[in-house]
Amino acid sequence: MDYLASREDFMGLLDLRAESILRRRFAGPEDAAFEELIVDAMAMLQERLSRVIPGPTRAFTRMHGNN
Repeated sequence: MDYLASREDFMGLLDLRAESILRRRFAGPEDAAFEELIVDAMAMLQERLSRVIPGPTRAFTRMHGNN
């Protein structure tokens, strides 16, 4: 998840999706609704990836690099 969170292209798409769902732009650091959508999306993605990627994510990173 740290890898995805560090990817500006991925996070930009996630931001656009949150803005689309909320039908408004990000209002800044105090925008709880926006932050909640981002956290929920990341948690759901992490849960789904944990079903597909066997073992600890560190082993996956060693096998596939840290691109």
